[in-house]
Amino acid sequence: MKRDRLITLLLMLCAAGCSASDSRSGDVRPRTSSAATEAPSSSTAAEPVSATAISDAASQQEVASRGIQLKEMERNLLSREETSGTPRVRHVLVAWRSLSPAYAGKLSEAAAKRTRNDAELLLHNALGKMKDGVTLTVLIDQLSEDRSILNQGDGYRVTPTAGFVPPFKQAAFRLNPGETGVVESVYGWHLMQRLETQ
Repeated sequence: MKRDRLITLLLMLCAAGCSASDSRSGDVRPRTSSAATEAPSSSTAAEPVSATAISDAASQQEVASRGIQLKEMERNLLSREETSGTPRVRHVLVAWRSLSPAYAGKLSEAAAKRTRNDAELLLHNALGKMKDGVTLTVLIDQLSEDRSILNQGDGYRVTPTAGFVPPFKQAAFRLNPGETGVVESVYGWHLMQRLETQ
C-alpha cells in the first residue's frame, strides 16, 4: 500500500514537471520556467517516467523505512525503566564496512563488504526469521561478528561495571527475560535476547 502511494506521488510530481533523472537523484522539485529566458513549449506532455526511476525511489523508501523501524525499536527499548537483577544476554552483532576503525583490523570479510543499508536489511530479515521460529543461536552462528558468544552457552552476564559498550548494557538492563530487542553501538547493530535474571 505504501509503495502504491509512493508511485502515485512520483507520477504526480513528474507530471508537474520533474524529469526521470531528477527522481533518481532525489530532486523532485517541479521545474520552473521563465518566460523571459525560455521559449514556450509546444508540448505540454510530461516527460515519461521510467519503471527504473519508480523502482529506485520505492527501494530507497524501503531502505529508509527499515532504518527508521530499527531506530524506533531501539528508542522504545532504551526509554524503559531498568529491570531488576543481573541479566544474561546473547546477541547477534551485525557490522558494516564504515565501522572498520572500531574493529582495529579485525572486521570480518563479510562485514567489510557490507554497507549500513545491507546490515539493516540483514538485521530486519533476522527479526523476521525469529518471528518464524528460528532461534537466536542459529542466527548467531550464521550472522554474528561476535564469535565469542558461541562459547558462552549461558550468555554474557551483564553488570553495571562490566566492560560492555554503554548501549549494550543499557539494553540488557531494560529487556525482560525471554525478550528480544535491538540497539546500535560503535560496533554495529546488536540483536539481543535476555535469557534469565540471576
